[in-house]
Amino acid sequence: MNDLANIVLFDKAPAMPDFAAIDSARLRSLEGTYKLDSGKVLQVKAGIASTGGQKRKSILVIGGKGQRAIDLLFSGNQTPGLTKLSLELNEKAKNYIEALQMNDAVALKSILPVGISPADAVKHWNESVRQKGALKAFEVLGTSPLNQTGVQTFLRLEFAGGPAFYHVTWRDGKLHDQEEDRLQPELAPFIRKSFVALPLSIPFLPQGDAKFSTYDLFKGRRIDITFDGNRRLVVHTKDGDLVAQKED
Repeated sequence: MNDLANIVLFDKAPAMPDFAAIDSARLRSLEGTYKLDSGKVLQVKAGIASTGGQKRKSILVIGGKGQRAIDLLFSGNQTPGLTKLSLELNEKAKNYIEALQMNDAVALKSILPVGISPADAVKHWNESVRQKGALKAFEVLGTSPLNQTGVQTFLRLEFAGGPAFYHVTWRDGKLHDQEEDRLQPELAPFIRKSFVALPLSIPFLPQGDAKFSTYDLFKGRRIDITFDGNRRLVVHTKDGDLVAQKED
């Protein structure tokens, strides 16, 4: 039973993180890119959060790039099934871009949902390329869960005319156009422009000068991190600590 149910049914308060007041200059000193041993990165920025009663307090916002970093922020590496699915969808997204790039209708047929024409997808892609210039390189940034059914895989595509960020939405392992997606420009079927550069960003509340926590009320999941004074960010998980080193 999650903590929200405990609150509603049993009036049982969850163990929420404290909220310590920290000087904003201290938070800014922690900003930067921290690299895990896997090569994936955590990006740390100082931010502001509303805490009720028109009060605003300083926090850290930490974003993940790469599946290992995303999974650390989302669950502290405690959702192996979701991690497996995310890695599979990352690969499918990569295959989709490569098939479009090669105008490979046969490969597209195995990726696109039933009823979506591979020939039309190629035509749409080629029209976008004419506008943006040739695709020079691309990177799959990772997959993160939605607040509703499904997940999204984020991509950075570098065209001759410049780089941009996009995402594709999946539901039940298949490409899906959710209603909100239809509001964004479409590069090719299901590939929509993204207005965020990172697949997942999470607010962390200061617990003290070096310790920060985030808490998900719906999942009853808390993640704690510390900065150890040696330019290292330490994520505390049930399986042990994982360290990310700050880059220059």
